[in-house]
Amino acid sequence: MQPTQEIAADTYLTPAQACARLSISERTLWRYQDDGRIVAHRLPSGHRRFLASDVEALITRGGGE
Repeated sequence: MQPTQEIAADTYLTPAQACARLSISERTLWRYQDDGRIVAHRLPSGHRRFLASDVEALITRGGGE
């Protein structure tokens, strides 16, 4: 997992940014979402975003394993 950088808790991350922070593939991110380990927020355009605080919580839990 990436070294901690200061990110505001209410910041939304793109799937690519979330994957980079978690050091996982997009496929794994979608699986985590399907399993309820992380919540994706949908934009009006249908694109997904992840709260930085949710990503950091997943890091703290060790990837949700």
